[in-house]
Amino acid sequence: SAVFLPLPLPAIMCFIGLLVISGHPENIESDDQTEPADAVPLTQRAVVGIICLLLLVISCQLLVSQFFYQKAQNAKEPLQVYQTLQIAINIYHNIYYYHSLMADVSLSLADSLAKKDPIENNDKILMAKLIPQAINEAKTAVKLSPTTAESYEKAGIIYKNLIGVVPEADKYSLTYFQQATIFNPVSPVYQSQ
Repeated sequence: SAVFLPLPLPAIMCFIGLLVISGHPENIESDDQTEPADAVPLTQRAVVGIICLLLLVISCQLLVSQFFYQKAQNAKEPLQVYQTLQIAINIYHNIYYYHSLMADVSLSLADSLAKKDPIENNDKILMAKLIPQAINEAKTAVKLSPTTAESYEKAGIIYKNLIGVVPEADKYSLTYFQQATIFNPVSPVYQSQ
C-alpha cells in the first residue's frame, strides 16, 4: 500500500524560498548605492538559499528511502525484504513504520531459522542477532511515534511472539498492548490482547 510522504511541504517551502532568492537582481547589482525597499539583501538570500538546499536534501532522502521501502514491501524473499529495508532505514531512519516492518522481518527471519532441522551454529548466531534487533526496531518505532497505537501494537506483537524465548516477554507484551489501547481505546484488537 502507498504511504503518504510529507514531501509537498518541503517542496512548497523550497519554491517560496526560490522566489525570495530571485528578488530583484538588477536593483542589487546596480552602481547606485541606494537599494529599493523591495530588494532582498544578499545575506537574507544566502540564508534562504541554504534552508532551501537543506529542505531539498531532506526531500530527496525521503523520496529515495521511500523508494526502497516500497521495494522492500514488494520483495518476495524475506532476506531481500530485510536487505532492502535496511537500505531505506540507512538513508532516512526517522520513519516509524520502517522500523515496524523491520521488527516484523527480523522476527520472521529468526523464526524461519528456528524451524530448521538441524539448526546450524551459524543460524544460532544469526538468530541471536535477529531477536534483539526485532525488539530494538519495535522500540525504535515506539520512540519515533509515541502517540501512534500501531507502534505500540507492533511492539506488543513482537514481545507476544517471543514469550518463552525472552524473559518477561509476556509482561512487556501486555504493557505495550495497554499503551496501544490508550491511543486507540475503541479497537477490539487491543482489547482482546
